[in-house]
Amino acid sequence: MKHNEPDYLVEEKAAARDFGHTLGKFVNGYSRCQFDVVAISVAQEHRTIQQLIIGLCMKIIFKVAECGTDMRNDAAVSLCKKIKKENEEYFLPFI
Repeated sequence: MKHNEPDYLVEEKAAARDFGHTLGKFVNGYSRCQFDVVAISVAQEHRTIQQLIIGLCMKIIFKVAECGTDMRNDAAVSLCKKIKKENEEYFLPFI
């Protein structure tokens, strides 16, 4: 943590870390059929929110593409590397 960050940035980063942990708990704790419920919910969101969510997904994909692998995540990292390679120049404007 940077020592001179404004309080709101410290709070946003903490909330983002909490969200990442919550997302991990969700995908690890519920049946995969609930993934469809999330996908449908995102598809029904406001179009700007959809674009922001996809931007977050792309950030996750690019970060996972840089992860080390073992048998548990090899397929995910391999897929992320392929997606990253094909989308290095992607840009999603905030509209």
